[in-house]
Amino acid sequence: MIHTIPPEWIAIAGLKDFKPAASAFRCDLPHQLMAISDIERPMRAEGVTLDAEGFNRERMMKILNGILANDPLPPIDVEIADPDQRPYRLRSGFHRFYASFTCGFTHVPVDIVPRLW
Repeated sequence: MIHTIPPEWIAIAGLKDFKPAASAFRCDLPHQLMAISDIERPMRAEGVTLDAEGFNRERMMKILNGILANDPLPPIDVEIADPDQRPYRLRSGFHRFYASFTCGFTHVPVDIVPRLW
């Protein structure tokens, strides 16, 4: 399932006509840039309070506001995926992943972490 950020959240954050000036959101921590297309579309993690479309509104608004202000955000954690899938799977960073996708970024800052079995 591809989650969609509610359009009113995008409008409230001031990102309705946002055009990214870079390929990814700003990240000042050590990271690699990875194409969003190389990461499996993540599913919602258990135990997170959800408001709409599988997102926590407060968390998403903080990320959207940070993107607009060009504030540094932490990298997303990814792990190597199973064969016959996209090369990587999201471990953490669900909101940052979908905010990046929605804002038109082509890449995300990532840390490649060991796979949990």
